[in-house]
Amino acid sequence: MRKGYHWILFKGDCHHKQRNPEALCALADKLFTIGGRGVAFSPADFGIDAHDLNWFASLVTREGKLFEPSDARIYRGKVGRVTLPRARQCHNNTSHLYYAERIASVCSGWSLQPGEEIWHRHSWALSKTGKVWETTPPRRRCFGLVFDEDYKVEKLIDLTYRGI
Repeated sequence: MRKGYHWILFKGDCHHKQRNPEALCALADKLFTIGGRGVAFSPADFGIDAHDLNWFASLVTREGKLFEPSDARIYRGKVGRVTLPRARQCHNNTSHLYYAERIASVCSGWSLQPGEEIWHRHSWALSKTGKVWETTPPRRRCFGLVFDEDYKVEKLIDLTYRGI
C-alpha cells in the first residue's frame, strides 16, 4: 500500500508475494514480532535501486539487533560547522558524529517512535560504552545493524544518499 512517499506493508500484506518482495516481507514479519502494525519502505519508482533495498532489508533481517533506547541521550552540540540535533536528518547527523570521532558506531535500520505503530527508516549512534545516542527525537524501539568500520559506514552513507 502506498501512502505519501512511502510504501507501507501492514500485517497480512505479505500473502501477495507477487506484489511484495520476499526480503521486505521477511523484514516486516520480523519487526511485527517486536511490535508495530506497519513498516514503511521507500518505493523503487522514486529512483531507488530495488536490488539495494532488498539487499539491505535481507541484511537487517539476518543480522539486525534490537535496541530499546529508553535511556537514550539526545546529542546536542557542534560537530564541525553542524549544530545537532537537526530534525529529520538522522542519517547525516550520525555520520557527522562518526567521522568527527565522537561516537564508536553508526546504527541503521528501522524504528518506532513513541505513540506510533509504523516502523520508519532511522539511524542512531552508539557511544564507546554502548550507550544509545539519538540525533533526532528519541525512539521507543530500534532494530538494525551496527556499522563500526569505515567501509561499512561508507556503504551505509552511499545507500542513504540514494534514498534507502
